[in-house]
Amino acid sequence: MLGSIIYFSLDIIFNILLWTCKKTISGTSMLYYYYYDIPFEEKKKINLLKLQEQINIQSKMIEELNSKLKIKID
Repeated sequence: MLGSIIYFSLDIIFNILLWTCKKTISGTSMLYYYYYDIPFEEKKKINLLKLQEQINIQSKMIEELNSKLKIKID
């Protein structure tokens, strides 16, 4: 009886310590990446010509699909 009570209490303490360590490491890494990855946002550049090409291609695809749908409906 006493052994099982000690075992359960050690199990609970171990789980609390493990959970606390995980949350502390997770929070610390989040703060680290938040403060040191800010220049990463500046590195992102959008290629407007490529974006315009993709928009044109998607517009053509939409027009083709609409025309196929009109043919099937008629």
